[in-house]
Amino acid sequence: MTAGPSSVRLLLAYLALCSCKRATPAETAQACKSGDPAACRRLCDARDFETCEALASMYASGKGLSKHPRAALEVQRRACEWGHPSSCVSLAVSYWEGTGVERNDESAREHERACSLGEEQSCARARD
Repeated sequence: MTAGPSSVRLLLAYLALCSCKRATPAETAQACKSGDPAACRRLCDARDFETCEALASMYASGKGLSKHPRAALEVQRRACEWGHPSSCVSLAVSYWEGTGVERNDESAREHERACSLGEEQSCARARD
């Protein structure tokens, strides 16, 4: 069985998405601070956590795109689920402050997750 052109393109796209290469700080800065939210989203989707934080900040502040606190929360949640402790802390703060979501007790759960990922300050907050 031979692979046709569409199979090759699909394989190349898959390999590009699955690469473990992280964006350099310069790439992150260029994508997220030069007003290119699409490039910033692509880097975040590739699990570049610094870029995810920058994208969440863009959504929260409205800098570079329209202000959308709920979208910021979703970016934080996704990066937290992927295992990024700082994103878990940001998510916990969003729940605590009611940013992008009605204020609720999910904050403690996200601090527990951040604590389990090594974020020391969240360990104390999770116990409160």
